[in-house]
Amino acid sequence: WFVAPSHDLGERQRAEIERILTLLLGQDGFTWVPSKKWFSVFDGTVLIWQRTADDPEQLKAFSVESAWLDEPGRTKKAAYKVLLGRFLDTDGQLLVTGTPRRVYARWINDEYKQHRHDPLYAWCFSHTRDNPTLNAVGVKQLETDYPGEYGREELGGELFDGQSGLIYGNFGDAHLLDSYTPAATDALIAGIDWGWSDPFVYLWAAKRPNGQIVVFDEIYESHLTIPDSVRKIRTRPFDIRVTRRWAGPDQPGSIQQLFAGGLPTRASRQHRILEGIRVIAARIDARTVDGEPMLMVTRNCVETIKEFGIYQKKMRENDANSGEEPDDKFNHSMDALRYL
Repeated sequence: WFVAPSHDLGERQRAEIERILTLLLGQDGFTWVPSKKWFSVFDGTVLIWQRTADDPEQLKAFSVESAWLDEPGRTKKAAYKVLLGRFLDTDGQLLVTGTPRRVYARWINDEYKQHRHDPLYAWCFSHTRDNPTLNAVGVKQLETDYPGEYGREELGGELFDGQSGLIYGNFGDAHLLDSYTPAATDALIAGIDWGWSDPFVYLWAAKRPNGQIVVFDEIYESHLTIPDSVRKIRTRPFDIRVTRRWAGPDQPGSIQQLFAGGLPTRASRQHRILEGIRVIAARIDARTVDGEPMLMVTRNCVETIKEFGIYQKKMRENDANSGEEPDDKFNHSMDALRYL
């Protein structure tokens, strides 16, 4: 098997397997069968199946000799555990590749701590700069752009125990939903962060009767004029239900333009950074009576989730505010969320 969190990511795997099979066997040495989602090798005596991990139940009831799981940071732990069970009667092997992003899947770190000395496991770490197919100048720029632990995690493949340096270190798997459809009893609200070279961000959130906030969609795009933004917002039919739109108070003219475009918007009262951060952090830590976090984010809000894993504290020597105030970067969704 080759397994990915989604069909789109699986297509990337399929292209890589096809490249390797071509090198090993030539173009006539294998066949891709789209209707079956498998490669047929050696006249069908070997089958290499494409699978997705979005529904772990669909991975059960099969025996597998080997499997490749890509991007485990976007995969549920349940899918990983189901895959391990596919080898019980074959003594097979599971290859797992990807970036160990804490904010998506802390279970990877847990597996490492539990099995790093286990002879049945082999752990390999490499840096992005070691990939000979990538542009060295571009990688060097990423090393400059990606701050602190995030860069070491994203580029260096390092695993971290703690959440030091992150503003919202307690945000993790428990705060992610696969999807969410707002109920009739939910109040819809939106948070807006202005941008041009930086991205314009518009977050849709549902406030449930129990006070829980669920961020369920996003626009995150640079070089959008306000009319362009209005058109994109209008493509979401649920926006008509939004009762409050809160935006950064630094661009009153843009607020007026949204009003003119039929999207009544107010300057946020939660514009003080540290005060807003404390409110969001409290929601991350708080729980409903059912034990769910008071702040949830759906997985389609990729950029917002990514910022949770990048948004870091200033760490400067001889600075009284070091470790308290956030760095003024990778904070566009974080500001839009704070304005809510």
